[in-house]
Amino acid sequence: MTNLKNIMTRAWEIAREAVANFGGKAVEYIAEAMKMAWAEVKEVRYTVEDLIAMGAKRWQKAGYDRLYLNNAGLKLAGLEISRYNTGNVSLAKLNGEKVSNTKGSNMASIVERAYIDLTTGKLHCTQAKDDDVQQAVIALENNLKLA
Repeated sequence: MTNLKNIMTRAWEIAREAVANFGGKAVEYIAEAMKMAWAEVKEVRYTVEDLIAMGAKRWQKAGYDRLYLNNAGLKLAGLEISRYNTGNVSLAKLNGEKVSNTKGSNMASIVERAYIDLTTGKLHCTQAKDDDVQQAVIALENNLKLA
């Protein structure tokens, strides 16, 4: 359960910061500050263990520490991929909306091969040339926050 007192306290801190930056009164900023405080509470952060449970694989060797996202990348990007027994894509959806099998396959190949360098916390993935495929990469970056 979320502690409402902590959310209100944080909202007033944000409002006072706005006063210091822009002037005026804190009460003038409280509505937007409440939205920001709630957004901070709602923000989901994943631990390495969470991502492994979602299908990621950790690789450590020669000073490298990487977490390859695999199926976890698909979930975080909002991709749903169904495949035939041959491995070809039979159905592809991005955030619940159907996309072509080719685009779904392209998105999946980029997102599944993405990895996080755990020493720096940086996400590494192949640059997508197609705008639609870039949507999946952007969604992955937005939804992936490490604890």
